[in-house]
Amino acid sequence: MVLNLIARSLLQPAFRANGLASPYSAIGAMSARLQGVFDDKTNQWPLINYVQNRGAARKGKRIQRAREARLRAAKRRLLEAQNPKTKNKKKAVKIDPTQLRFQTERELDLTLPDIPADDVFFMEKFRRKRFSLEEILEFHRQAVHPDVLNKPDALVQATIELNLKMKLKKKRYIEKIESTLCYPHVFKYEIRPRKIVALCADEASQLAAKEAGAIIAGGMEIVDQLKKNQLTTRDFDHIVCHKDFLLDFASVKGMKGATFFPNKARGNFGDNMAELVRYFKSGIDYSLRRDPDEPDYGFIDCYFGKLDMTDEQLRENLIALFNSVSRFKPLNLADDKQFFERVTITTPATTEMFYLKFWELTDEYTNPDTISVEDEEENQREAI
Repeated sequence: MVLNLIARSLLQPAFRANGLASPYSAIGAMSARLQGVFDDKTNQWPLINYVQNRGAARKGKRIQRAREARLRAAKRRLLEAQNPKTKNKKKAVKIDPTQLRFQTERELDLTLPDIPADDVFFMEKFRRKRFSLEEILEFHRQAVHPDVLNKPDALVQATIELNLKMKLKKKRYIEKIESTLCYPHVFKYEIRPRKIVALCADEASQLAAKEAGAIIAGGMEIVDQLKKNQLTTRDFDHIVCHKDFLLDFASVKGMKGATFFPNKARGNFGDNMAELVRYFKSGIDYSLRRDPDEPDYGFIDCYFGKLDMTDEQLRENLIALFNSVSRFKPLNLADDKQFFERVTITTPATTEMFYLKFWELTDEYTNPDTISVEDEEENQREAI
């Protein structure tokens, strides 16, 4: 309709100049001229209706094309059945997930060249320098001097990096290390005093535990409070137990599997209740922290003193920490590395970190650099 109106408005003047009344007259003229029909009175050609033909497909063509497509598909299936394609079967390959990771920093450090003789060099291109304990303590004391940071009594922390890989097939890595250590030279590092609960049957041991600093000392009445959740881990830090009361404690349902139940690794049961209470009241807890991307690697962070203590006191405390952690060394540890891989000494007062020659403090470990050199020489001999 719109197109017809536009055509009439545009072509009307031209048709009137030629004696035609409208565009429809022109269309009718073309059709009527073929038929020889013309009105002399009106001088117009009559209007003739017409319908456009879009050229529809001939009858049966679509059916024929569908039948030909089915024949071609049947022929293709027949050829594929006569000449089957060889399928490459994918073999399942088992890959150790620990191998799908980048080489760690501690491994790269052993492969880097030794420190050059120059005073100035790029640290990331050479091995990190190791220092003795006395040198590291002197470095930290210079940083916390009253004229610098003015924190002469800052805490000193040791970070022990461990090799957790074992030879077993089912249990390949050490999963858990938790313990409490009371240093030979006690130092204050917590603002809140520790709360110790003592479990023992006889009244003499209960009295000795209370005199040593236990907040509660008793027998089955305390176990009942633990079972009913009237006494929870929010109310205490540690539970110490007399070894004669251990079976009674374990016989109560739900107690043996609890996190606070005494165990040999933590050492929170024995004969002397007063000594146990003092040990855990002044001791320090440490636990293994694992890397989710490297199951064979873990580390332990633990304070071992303050910078205002003497070097000898800090040395004895650090040796006590090494001996305590070494108790968790498995007998089936992988032979390619030691249990202790690297030890760093830091202080919360600064961000400086120094690598320690830890093999100088204990005879159980040797320099990892010499071990890596021996392994390289052995591999070269095997290759020859």
